[in-house]
Amino acid sequence: MAERPNTSSHPSRRRAIGMALGTGAALAGAGVLAPPAAAAAPSGTWRNVPVPDGTAPQMWAVSAPTRRTAFAIGQHSWSQLDVTSVLHWNGRAWRPEPVPPMKWNWYMDLAAASPRAAWIVGLGLNDQAPASLYWNGVRWRVAPLPVDDFGPLFPSVTAEPGGTAWTIVNGARGVSGSTALLRFERGAWVRKSAPLADGDFLHAVAARSRRDVWLAVVAANSQTFTLNWNGVKWRRHDLDGMYNPDRVSLLPVSRTSVWAYLEEQLWHWDGAAWSKVTNVPRHGWLVMPYSGSLVSDGHGGLWLGHLAEATSGYAGYLHWDGSTWTTFLGPAREYNGRSEWAQVTDIAPIPGTRSMWAVGYVGTGLSPFIERFG
Repeated sequence: MAERPNTSSHPSRRRAIGMALGTGAALAGAGVLAPPAAAAAPSGTWRNVPVPDGTAPQMWAVSAPTRRTAFAIGQHSWSQLDVTSVLHWNGRAWRPEPVPPMKWNWYMDLAAASPRAAWIVGLGLNDQAPASLYWNGVRWRVAPLPVDDFGPLFPSVTAEPGGTAWTIVNGARGVSGSTALLRFERGAWVRKSAPLADGDFLHAVAARSRRDVWLAVVAANSQTFTLNWNGVKWRRHDLDGMYNPDRVSLLPVSRTSVWAYLEEQLWHWDGAAWSKVTNVPRHGWLVMPYSGSLVSDGHGGLWLGHLAEATSGYAGYLHWDGSTWTTFLGPAREYNGRSEWAQVTDIAPIPGTRSMWAVGYVGTGLSPFIERFG
């Protein structure tokens, strides 16, 4: 039977996935280290927010640079239409913004540094070539990427709050010269260097500021490590073990606190070393049940969007409070009177609040949805 959505902020109405951490010998035996102090459980529910008519059926990413401003993107990859939906939250409602026509693959990413600076990076539907759009506060325009023979793997873009953006693009995994790091400078993407060996593969980029940028890298031998830019030089920090993940998400919170999600595991950087904190509970039926949208709840906890059980009719979310995973469900969703699975593709915190935006789609690109927690 499908789990009902949360309708109360009382903890007993939420399903605790399980205590991931023990004490003493249990921690040592499991190879799991204690994370920062536990966060307070979030109070609220996920609610539906109206999506403008004509919005593309697959919502893919969302970013909120301020409390009153947010951007969301979607596309028509299933029907192969030259339509990109970019929505702008003006503090009261989501409104569509005109953008250059483009056939996008379903892998897209979005980052906003301010109400006047936002970036979309994705892949072309037919040629799988990386493409980018830039919002200058007035209009969206094409921002060419200075790379050739790249794609078709997951793009990643991040914004320095109030500043500019970084992105990574990739070609064939493990092939020399097929991964690139770029920064947006003076209105254009510029390639940047990082201490990468032949065959190293960039999986994710995340910026907390212009002097605190993180890269997730997998070497040709599957050794996973991060690179941290402090404004002067890069520093390497290895994770214990060999991985070859499809998705990696990085979340720098402070100079001494960075989170990472990979292969259904949660890791933490404490300023000195990476350690595995816990496994992420398996939820849903896809091979990759999590979109990698790991975000802070603003009070020491974390949110991660996931795919709820098949045909459950609800979008699913996991919350980590430092010791326990708790699942939340969004409002019931149907298509043509029938329950369908709902995929959360991205989550974005709303600055200065404990509220969240989330976007996704129902079924195989049947209809889009936007939800808000609070």
